[in-house]
Amino acid sequence: MRNGGAEIDGGYVGQWPRADGTYDPAFIGYHLTKSLNPAVAWMSRANIILRDFHAEIHDGWMVKDDSKSTYPVRIEAAQFQHLPQTAAAAARLWSIDSDSPGQLVLDGLSLTASTPTGVTATPRICRRQGPPADVRSLNRAPWMGQLEWRCP
Repeated sequence: MRNGGAEIDGGYVGQWPRADGTYDPAFIGYHLTKSLNPAVAWMSRANIILRDFHAEIHDGWMVKDDSKSTYPVRIEAAQFQHLPQTAAAAARLWSIDSDSPGQLVLDGLSLTASTPTGVTATPRICRRQGPPADVRSLNRAPWMGQLEWRCP
């Protein structure tokens, strides 16, 4: 998404395997990209609202924001299901990676996982710049690792 705002109300993001059965570690469910003109990063995007959607990701990112925009991103009433099949994929899987100074609001985000025996899905949220995330409601399945607030 670039050069405008978006309100996505309802939807599904899923990841298909490649021909060899593996999953692309560069997969991004929702990618908020930067402006083609680096001098005007604020033009990258306007307000983004992701509401009432379900994402199932095996490897990569659920939401990646590298737009550098000062406008907010709001994620509400959404479910992120982490489905890593290997420990390496689990180590690479990110719920949210935000590199924008605009506000990040999480309201009703549920994190859950389904993994093979011996693989633990750890939800991770990276906030590289801007104020701390405004977390109003965030639920994590008890069989997942503890939520980590860190960046790769």
